[in-house]
Amino acid sequence: MTPSAMKRRAAVADVSRILTLCLWLGVLIVVGCAPAADEQITVPTRVNLIIGDEPTPAPTVTANAPSGNVAGTLRLWEAQAGRLSGDAPDLWQFSAFAGDEVIVRVVGMPVMLTLYGADGEPLADGETIIASLPQDAVYTVRVQPAESGMTGAYQIGVGYANQPNPNITAPTDIPLSVGVPTPTYDRAPQGAFIGQLIDGQTIGETFGENLAPHLYTFGGEAGEYVRIEMRAVNADVYPRLTLHAPDGQPIATDSESGGDGIAVILNARLSANGLHTVRAASDVAGGYSVALMRYAERAAVVADAPDAPTMTPLPTHRPLPTTAFASNNTELLIGGSALGILSEPTQTLNYTLNLQAGQTITLGASPTAGSDARLQIELRDPDGQLVANANSASLDTRPTALIRRLQAAQSGSYRLLVSAYEGQTGGFIISYDTANQVGGNWLSIQRPSPPFGARQSAELSYHGQRDVWPVTLRAGDVITVGVTPAETSLLDPVVEIVAESAQQSILISDADGGSNRAALIRDFAVPADGVYLIRVRADASATTGGYGLIWRYVNAAPTPTAPPATYPLLIQRDSVADSAYNFYPFYAHAGQTVQVYVEAQDDAFDPVAALIAPDGAVLAEVDDSDGTLNPRFIHTLPADGTYQVRVNGYLSGGAFRVRVDVVAVP
Repeated sequence: MTPSAMKRRAAVADVSRILTLCLWLGVLIVVGCAPAADEQITVPTRVNLIIGDEPTPAPTVTANAPSGNVAGTLRLWEAQAGRLSGDAPDLWQFSAFAGDEVIVRVVGMPVMLTLYGADGEPLADGETIIASLPQDAVYTVRVQPAESGMTGAYQIGVGYANQPNPNITAPTDIPLSVGVPTPTYDRAPQGAFIGQLIDGQTIGETFGENLAPHLYTFGGEAGEYVRIEMRAVNADVYPRLTLHAPDGQPIATDSESGGDGIAVILNARLSANGLHTVRAASDVAGGYSVALMRYAERAAVVADAPDAPTMTPLPTHRPLPTTAFASNNTELLIGGSALGILSEPTQTLNYTLNLQAGQTITLGASPTAGSDARLQIELRDPDGQLVANANSASLDTRPTALIRRLQAAQSGSYRLLVSAYEGQTGGFIISYDTANQVGGNWLSIQRPSPPFGARQSAELSYHGQRDVWPVTLRAGDVITVGVTPAETSLLDPVVEIVAESAQQSILISDADGGSNRAALIRDFAVPADGVYLIRVRADASATTGGYGLIWRYVNAAPTPTAPPATYPLLIQRDSVADSAYNFYPFYAHAGQTVQVYVEAQDDAFDPVAALIAPDGAVLAEVDDSDGTLNPRFIHTLPADGTYQVRVNGYLSGGAFRVRVDVVAVP
């Protein structure tokens, strides 16, 4: 690039910063409107500047430009307002140099953009245009509705695609959004005029199949307060009520703050004398009523005091299947256990196991107390092939035939054969479980729920046995658990805690945290309300013996505090498209504290909420709250007037429910 060209670009950047009256953060912030129809359009351009003594002529518009309504001129990093009516396109012009990388965007309504060069030939099109310009010239952007017959207001702007906005002093938190346009409004709300509202009277009406909104008017005086109520008669009608000032600006809106099927605009203060408009709408045909009440002074409102908070009911424990006698050909359930008896040396018993391919299990069979049985077990896959076998050749008191950590190669019904080893018969217990540690435990014994602070005594009688003690806990509880082997026991215990709803994920465990082989969990912080299982097993599955278990609270979760008394100002269900913004006005008073909450109705939607003051200032903006993607915040309002809740999605769109409540501050 020549030094002269570099000077021209530097000078242009300076002039752009001087002329810019708003920031463009990726979408557009509106600072003005298109020029009036009788205003002479002067295309500002960098080449209008005189650099030193070298004047450079400005590009001129050729006669080959596309036909349409010339709406105005685009200036770099500024926004212009337009309106489409029917299928008539708008034309916008801007001046640029060869090689400039520009981006053109529109917000406010779905449109299709086409970029034309100075010769009238199209260069690019789409919902957003990013293009490298071929020459110094005046370019034209045609804006037309995305669908035939669409009508609405929009904002348009142009900037450099490969350069940052020089007016931005801090990065935006939301990528792919270039700012937020100030919403524009029609001079009068659209709909079918129904009649005049009289103070204290109720009017009944019905929405037809075309679902055209209904308009009502009343003469209001500056300073007076109004309450407007719209009540659904048909259960399917979802009321949408909006109050408009004489200039068409919305003062407040609501859908269900009076309860299901009842929209209420409460204590809205009129700011001007003149004819006000009430717009009633619904997504479904049906009957409704609308009523107006006017007050010289603000009506008193009693906040709803919530009931004293109660502890959320906790889920109940789901005990393991009861150990019972299982006859020949019985299906064994994972985690459960069954009793059997071999009465003849040549007898063979059959059991079935339904396994999934890739599932890893540990399977065992052991003599019951007083039995002299020695056992032989064989496991065959759904094709009848032998996949594993074991026997209890040991001379231990209760020798176990154990198949450790077997991974199923295919899904289906497996057959387990149990027979007497070396002809030694008797009663036995058999079970299998998911193998979630080396060696695995094949037998889980259900124990009663242990009271906190009281020692419980038990025994691991079988090799590979695991005892399960259920406790019900709340989020925020912190507990300690200790397991000590009995004085004459050779057991080296391990204690672990799992959530009953996710038993394969061990939350915390310990083997030797205490003294003399004792296992000790010093403090476990409970992450969520629910049933938790304290499981006790041997560090080596070949050992057995007695033990004592005790658990205590280190800290108990606090009792929930009562929420503040509130009354609703705005409740509405709606949806917003990706990269779009919705605005919900409500009227409130200086000193009131409001809570704003937006709850996503779609799992993939991540809502963002902002509170906008009557003068357009953003008072608060929140993305995620309460450990969720839903924004919630409280703010004390500085002045009387119409505020707005702005809702958009973080790289997403979807359905949501927006709510604004007045908080009764004690």
